[in-house]
Amino acid sequence: MAGILSISVDAIITVDGSERITRFNHGAETIFGYAADEMLGRPLEVLLPERFRGAHATHIAEFAGSAQHARRMGERRAIAGRRKDGREFPAEASILKLAVEGQTSFTVVLRDITDRTRIEEAQRLLADAGGVLNRTLDEDEAIALVAQLPVGRLGDVCLLDIVVGEAVRRVTSITGDPELNARVAAIAYDAAGPDSASAVVDVLRTRRAMLVESVTDDWLEAHAETPELLERMRAIGPKSLILVPLIARDAVLGVMTVMSVRAQRRFEEADVVLAE
Repeated sequence: MAGILSISVDAIITVDGSERITRFNHGAETIFGYAADEMLGRPLEVLLPERFRGAHATHIAEFAGSAQHARRMGERRAIAGRRKDGREFPAEASILKLAVEGQTSFTVVLRDITDRTRIEEAQRLLADAGGVLNRTLDEDEAIALVAQLPVGRLGDVCLLDIVVGEAVRRVTSITGDPELNARVAAIAYDAAGPDSASAVVDVLRTRRAMLVESVTDDWLEAHAETPELLERMRAIGPKSLILVPLIARDAVLGVMTVMSVRAQRRFEEADVVLAE
């Protein structure tokens, strides 16, 4: 059993009746980013996003009092884990209940399904994109529809900076958050000029995508033309950015900027490939 636990790529975590961790295998160390020594004796809820902790405690209590010995977690809704650095990830898991000499313990077998989820989301997004582009021949309508495509799937906010002659026209997305919409709308007329310090200009010139995994205040300041624009960008609060050139028939049509404003969402190279 110890050998199986040591080689499993899945996280195998055992907790006692008070949900204190008593076993934390190598797979769990790899997935969550904690060493076993850091986790033994700590509550299981450390590995869960805060918004799920109350519901999780209820589910465990119900399972403990039921006649079931095993249950697949997440059958009715998606579950998520929380890594040491605060990032969340989608997961699937099963839980086993075992009573020995009157003491009940629970063992969770958890799998990180980030890659699978990303592939599924990418397939849905690209299928939707094809449908959107075939829906209309009107350029303005198509641009507005495309600006909405990444929202809620790839990122939280999308900007399209479209080249029109010597100028650049900006189209912004709409989210389900009225306050965020207002902050995004405030930069709708801040499209970059040809000599701007904006990262959009860099992407237009190089024709190469740009990934900013973690947006710092220094980065915002370096790419804002005016103090007013800097404050408007700070108000949006991007945590991570992707900028990709829009190229057709060897002509650069503009730049798509996708922003994450959630602390737990950081873009990676795989996200850049999807955006391109």
